[in-house]
Amino acid sequence: MKNVKNINLILLFCLLNLFAFSADNSIKINGTVYEVPDLMSDCNIVVHKNGIASVYAKSKEDGTFNLSLELGYKYMIEFSQGGYVTKKISVDTKTNTQGISEDKSVNELVIDLFQAVPGENYDILDNPIAKIVFDAEKGDFVYDMDYNEKIQAKVQDLWNTVYESRNIRNKNFNKHMKLADKKFDNEEYVNAKVGYIEALLDRPMAKKPKEKIKVIDGILNAQENNEIASFDAIEISSNGIQEETYESGNKIILKRYVQDENRSTKYHKVSHKYNESEYYFRNNTPITKVIWELETELTEN
Repeated sequence: MKNVKNINLILLFCLLNLFAFSADNSIKINGTVYEVPDLMSDCNIVVHKNGIASVYAKSKEDGTFNLSLELGYKYMIEFSQGGYVTKKISVDTKTNTQGISEDKSVNELVIDLFQAVPGENYDILDNPIAKIVFDAEKGDFVYDMDYNEKIQAKVQDLWNTVYESRNIRNKNFNKHMKLADKKFDNEEYVNAKVGYIEALLDRPMAKKPKEKIKVIDGILNAQENNEIASFDAIEISSNGIQEETYESGNKIILKRYVQDENRSTKYHKVSHKYNESEYYFRNNTPITKVIWELETELTEN
């Protein structure tokens, strides 16, 4: 076994922060979750104590999390997020931990989750990606290097696949962001929003497209308020729906206003001229095709 400070795990996570012992006979665990290079908020964290789920937590907006493990037990810490492959680490605070002093420290957990690649087998990750144990001779927590070296050898091919997939998604992300930024600069806000949503499909945790979408929503909502103010002047069909279509670049925008007794609602359908992709919005918020059809379907008189 080697001290954790000398370890540089190349597979999907590294350990950099601090396990600090507190006076209440527990280990304080501080860490960060990423989908490199983006911080991951709301990652689900479950701590299994002697095989029983005992603590449920989530990473914060900046990807950080804080846990406290009572000494004298074996733990499995599980990190999961929708669309991502779950990862686990094992921490043994039971074996050989008698007489631990309170001034010990071990480096922080930095977890790098990755999106599932279709067709790939992830059964190997049902096992912990690393094990941390207490070395009585060193008087410190260390990695179980025999285990860690074996698991890393087994997942090397998987890591190569993940790395290749991540590079492709990063290239697609940069392409969508470049086009969306151009649309935004040209004040084509609906098209820009579509581009930022497409970028998030490749990197769901990316911060910039989310910030841009918030800005666009503010602009579109302001524009919508002006349109609603003059909505009564628009001639409404007997079924309560007003429709108009126009082109913007390589997209066709179909806009529908749905009027009832209490309010008016604006819908958009954005279609690409040169492929079959379509996007739907209600008051500038993305919706599904089914919702679009149910809520804006034109009926005959």
